[in-house]
Amino acid sequence: SSARDGFTAAANLDGLLEAWTGSVLNIVSMNDDMHALDDCIREFDALVPAGQMRLVKSSLVMVSMISAVGYRNQGHPRLLEWFGHGMHLLELGPSDAFESLTLCFGFSSGLAFLGDLTRVQRVREIAARIRAGAADNPAAQVFGCLSEASMAILLGEPDKAVPAIEEGQAAAVSMGIPIWNHLLDFNG
Repeated sequence: SSARDGFTAAANLDGLLEAWTGSVLNIVSMNDDMHALDDCIREFDALVPAGQMRLVKSSLVMVSMISAVGYRNQGHPRLLEWFGHGMHLLELGPSDAFESLTLCFGFSSGLAFLGDLTRVQRVREIAARIRAGAADNPAAQVFGCLSEASMAILLGEPDKAVPAIEEGQAAAVSMGIPIWNHLLDFNG
């Protein structure tokens, strides 16, 4: 709250969005009362009005937005605008491979929910490119495998999901970061 007050006083939208993102990710990661996301969605609408998405430059902000609406308001009237901006950020190229691959993972299920399997395939291609360029980033490698497994399942290719799941689990264990294995297991 005090961080938000400071960012508000300084008219620092990037800082406000980072604080907002922290709130959303905290609620989602703690599996807390998801009703709190309703306020977060309204706050985002106020921070970034319709037609102003170009002001959002962070993939992590978009991950948070997709998470919030995925849990609480899949019929939000701005959903297509938000998905369009997320695709724009992915097409520009990642500033952070892990954040971008996290966006790919979250985006794929949202796009499938909308019935847009063509864009799921495009996200899959982008994710493969990002992952290939982030060979030295363990978290990106694990989330790249998770993204591939999820998208393979969404695109009706479960036989391609299994090797990605196994590769992701092996990478996580060998790097000592098995924190996301439950997500890999879920896709398995």
